[in-house]
Amino acid sequence: MDSNRKKSLYKTLEKLRQLPRKHADFFDWHNKETKEKYLCGKLMHHLLDEGGEKFESLRIGENPPDCVVEIGGEIVGIEVVEFVDQKAIEEQIRKKSLWSHQPPWTEDMVMSKLNSLIQDKNNPREKANLKEKYKRYIVLLHTDEPELDAQEFDRLFNRELLEATDLVTEAHIIFSYDPSLKRYPVIKLF
Repeated sequence: MDSNRKKSLYKTLEKLRQLPRKHADFFDWHNKETKEKYLCGKLMHHLLDEGGEKFESLRIGENPPDCVVEIGGEIVGIEVVEFVDQKAIEEQIRKKSLWSHQPPWTEDMVMSKLNSLIQDKNNPREKANLKEKYKRYIVLLHTDEPELDAQEFDRLFNRELLEATDLVTEAHIIFSYDPSLKRYPVIKLF
């Protein structure tokens, strides 16, 4: 590795170390666009592995959507959103320690949070334009909640409680890297 690349990598790592957030921070990145493109890439690789969907291109979107992907000649919009306990983050930053009073996740909490996040992405100001431009519009949630791994999420997830959408055509949730599985678990919500 040349010295300029080492310096650039060092600066990036230093920026990450200086981020105040420590709660559920696996996907926390100092550059939002880089994080979103990375997560969209992980979803595309998952779709390729699971269903053989091949993507031709991946680029940053116009916000909305966060990313634009071409799959089989079709342009697909992807909105990226974090599934996290915001109170835990705020408390951790304020107290400079991990929040130890986080209540356990319940089905009601998971479903309420999911519906809120998905509906927010389902109702942007530019909804009519987005519906015309993208026949396939994906919400990609990501999480690193310490008490909510893929197995626990799957136990608490109730598909019947998802609210209907008219812009968002599918939703997935990606979890931080699981060394026992040697991958990032992904669950398709709809």
